[in-house]
Amino acid sequence: ATGEASEKEKVKSEKRLIDALAMVNAARDVQRDSHEYVTGSMTEKAIHAFLKEKIWRDEENRDEEQRSMIGELPFSSANKFSARAFRDGDGGRLVAMGAPEVLLGRADCTDAERGMLMSKIEQMSGRGLRVLMVVEKKNEEMKKWRETGMQIGDIIDMHVVGLVGLEDAVR
Repeated sequence: ATGEASEKEKVKSEKRLIDALAMVNAARDVQRDSHEYVTGSMTEKAIHAFLKEKIWRDEENRDEEQRSMIGELPFSSANKFSARAFRDGDGGRLVAMGAPEVLLGRADCTDAERGMLMSKIEQMSGRGLRVLMVVEKKNEEMKKWRETGMQIGDIIDMHVVGLVGLEDAVR
């Protein structure tokens, strides 16, 4: 029974990570002059392609329309992460994605958890993957963000959702 429970937790964690990725990723399908293309950075496009191929094959799995974005911090090389806040059926959620060394410093985790995450990040990096961290928290400041916008300082006390490894193709 323990193995079955841990398998259910793993699936639940994977679904939560995929949902968070879909929320924070800014890439979108756009159609212009009878051509379809995807907007966003190379990283956003890669995540979008993964979501589209593995998750959104049938449009019922796409629930973007059920969420209303209320704040956004676009990726910048100075901050090394991007963040988006949404109002949804559960009230709201703030999700950020970016450099693990930056977001880990903004995460609410124990020293032991931090050590395990650093070890996993090193393993993934050692395999040649570019590693991104995804963090989230319940969105408690929706009204403030609508009025003043999100600030870098709002990305604190975040819960680590997971790590994503991207393989950069050789050109």
